[in-house]
Amino acid sequence: MSTIGGSRIFRDVQAPPRSITYSRRRERATDELTGLCKGLLADGILQDSEARFLIDWLRAHSEFADEYPFNILIAKIEDALIHGVLDQDEEKDLIDLMLKVAGNPHASIAPGEPAASSSLPIDYPEPPVAFNGRIFVLTGVFDYGPRSLVVDAIERRGGSVATNLSQEPGFLVVGNLGSDDWMHSSFGRKIKEAIALKKEGAPVSIISEQHWREALSS
Repeated sequence: MSTIGGSRIFRDVQAPPRSITYSRRRERATDELTGLCKGLLADGILQDSEARFLIDWLRAHSEFADEYPFNILIAKIEDALIHGVLDQDEEKDLIDLMLKVAGNPHASIAPGEPAASSSLPIDYPEPPVAFNGRIFVLTGVFDYGPRSLVVDAIERRGGSVATNLSQEPGFLVVGNLGSDDWMHSSFGRKIKEAIALKKEGAPVSIISEQHWREALSS
């Protein structure tokens, strides 16, 4: 997508060549999707034509349809466009979701506000957080304070903190100060493990620190 004289021009939708490995194609496609979401959100609005362009792009990359963030975007856009146009609520919901994919995982934008620059695979919508009997794994650096304080807050509410998730019900909590480049970092390996467990049907959720903190007072 490029901008000429204030008008946005969409590129042809092309899938990555199959001559490269699946993981490289997925990484390349994820990077491009992040860039597309940032570009579409640059003016704080999402037009019907832009939503249709994005779903066409996602369908052209259907080999990743079961991967985050392709899966949640496909389902949400298809549902929003079921009548062919976006209403105001659908536009806001899509903007919020795209911002979670290409921007701040727990923020929303109003018209005219720019998108942020990080990308985290937070569950959408973020699920209710139960502490008693649940396993929590922590990744990233927490605004809440040192790791010991985070652990204490969980244990005082009946939860336990582990190094790795398992098939047991649990949460991976991503600190607000976690790596922006989660796919290429040590923090990212925990996130990938959580995604793999979810695919196997394990009751595992990936949540933001902000969502976790809100649950502390509920």
